[in-house]
Amino acid sequence: MFLLMALLGCPSKKPEARRKRAPVPTAAQSASGIDEESPWPEGFEDLRRSLERFEGVETCRKQLQRRMPVEIAETMHDLGFDQVIRDACASLHALHARDAGLCDRLSVSALRRGCRTRLALLSQDPQSCPEARTLKGRDPLCLAWALREPALCQAVEVQERALCTALLARDPKRCGPPKGAGLRCRQGLQRLGSLVEERVETQGEPPPSELSLDAERQLPEQKPGPTRSHRLEIQGVVLEAEGCGYRVEVGDPQSVTEGSALPPRARVTLLLHLPREARTPFDLPVASGSAEIFAVFPDGERGVPLPRGEGRVRILQMSTERKGKLEAEFQGTLGATPGRLRIRGRFSTYVRDVEALPKRCAKPSP
Repeated sequence: MFLLMALLGCPSKKPEARRKRAPVPTAAQSASGIDEESPWPEGFEDLRRSLERFEGVETCRKQLQRRMPVEIAETMHDLGFDQVIRDACASLHALHARDAGLCDRLSVSALRRGCRTRLALLSQDPQSCPEARTLKGRDPLCLAWALREPALCQAVEVQERALCTALLARDPKRCGPPKGAGLRCRQGLQRLGSLVEERVETQGEPPPSELSLDAERQLPEQKPGPTRSHRLEIQGVVLEAEGCGYRVEVGDPQSVTEGSALPPRARVTLLLHLPREARTPFDLPVASGSAEIFAVFPDGERGVPLPRGEGRVRILQMSTERKGKLEAEFQGTLGATPGRLRIRGRFSTYVRDVEALPKRCAKPSP
């Protein structure tokens, strides 16, 4: 949506005096010409200036409509996007009013998501972030921007990771070469960079977030098979409210590294039921309501879900705050007819998002 605003310009209004900020280098300063695959024009203004010029939805709509090239209007009509100008102005109105509810009134889900992301960036309010598309919890790009936390960019999809860190650092060099995806990253930085008051630098490399697993197949009346290992990158975890505690899913139900003890397409997931607070370390038995280990063990062409087995999960570190650490080691035995599957492993990751607990769970005042 802010692409349309950049293309058309913004309603004219003499801007008020602003505090001086470190300038964000423009895409034009970083590259020559216009990327034929990018819809961004040259010389567009940043979003903060657009908000300063905003004079209301109707005024905005009329001024944008007068400036819209007929070819763009015709294309929008062919696509059925006749509402796009009003949505563009309504999106600015939501940011101007700092009201996420106004974002939710936009006509298309993608526009609602974009509006909420820009609002969270502007207001530094992670509660405004939209839900993630492929992960649990809120969108990690939005959370990283709202919390001004570059470490959370490691959970962002690869194609957006450069913009995630470049925007917080206000550094176009992090976008890569000024062409293709690199140029579009610089253009996004030019539009949104003024919303970040101060540069946020990454403090060293973020710690690894991964699950390591050793697995051994045991068949009746045979010696145990070889123990093999694999590692799985984890994109953080979400603490989902469950009563006055949290439900946490660790692992990737969709993929496990091939060539491991668990054959290709095997899936392993730990489901933990954590208290609101506890002194670490502490153990959770593998049982319903405490800790559960799920696996899908390929048998020929089909996956066979393994019954929940027995074992324990030892929580070594636990934080209930965003960016905090969650670390544990685990071991268990799962039925894998014929025989069984013995597993042991460890994971270390960070809390990407936290759902608020019910008010009845609030701690009593001292």
